[in-house]
Amino acid sequence: MSETEAYIQLIAMVGILLCLPYCGYVFYNIGRWATAKLFPPKYLTIEITDETGTIRFERIDLKNDEELVNKLLLARGASER
Repeated sequence: MSETEAYIQLIAMVGILLCLPYCGYVFYNIGRWATAKLFPPKYLTIEITDETGTIRFERIDLKNDEELVNKLLLARGASER
């Protein structure tokens, strides 16, 4: 192996090592995106704090749009039912 080939290989190895963190970041985000697309959430859990400080958790089915809107409005206090 000549000196030029050794320098080319060294530059290639250093370049690969410098790109590894960025490749990991890209693959991590692709995995998160694929998980969100292939396995979407079915329920939304919200935490509601009353004026008295009582905390309660509501589980909302995302397929039922009317229930979702009503519970979110009730959680913010915009609608009284």
